[in-house]
Amino acid sequence: MRTSRKLIHLHLSRIRKKFSVHTTIEIMRCTGETLAYPKHPIKLTPRGAEVFRLSLSGVNTTRIARCLKISRSGVRRHREKMLMANGCNSMLELVAKYYGTYAE
Repeated sequence: MRTSRKLIHLHLSRIRKKFSVHTTIEIMRCTGETLAYPKHPIKLTPRGAEVFRLSLSGVNTTRIARCLKISRSGVRRHREKMLMANGCNSMLELVAKYYGTYAE
């Protein structure tokens, strides 16, 4: 089942309101600081948790790959596995689920 754009924008607006920010990058930077205290735990492998933490910090795929000493396709595979394990279609949905603003 594909999530409609309207629903994604609804979740994004809720997250923006919660953190009082205006862009997705600002959301990722704000949420990266509070990674140690999730409201709704999500399923992550140890390496997936590192990729998720760096993604929340606003780091792009190439820099994540360099930082973790893996390939870019490895980073993409970790993201795909995170999304599949948590029943999400995008990283934005995964972040929303992590912070409890995602309504299933």
